[in-house]
Amino acid sequence: MWNGRERARQNFWTTRATELIMKDGRVAGVKATTKDGKVYTIDAKAVVLATGGFGANQDMLVKYQPKLKGYATTNQPGATGDGIILAEHHDF
Repeated sequence: MWNGRERARQNFWTTRATELIMKDGRVAGVKATTKDGKVYTIDAKAVVLATGGFGANQDMLVKYQPKLKGYATTNQPGATGDGIILAEHHDF
């Protein structure tokens, strides 16, 4: 089993993935922006797109379930579907 403590790694907190980097038809990395506006390009052999829900994104709620227009979410504010939107841009 892979243990992250045994490998060099860098954690990015309050950083949003803004773009998937594609190469030869596969995801080869991500571009990400910090809360301060610093942009990182991260090349990777593999990318796991682990996205949560979108209960805090009113536009997406209405897109997928119009009856939820005006719905007051109980989700945390970061549940905005950002990963889903990234995937949709590439027809995943």
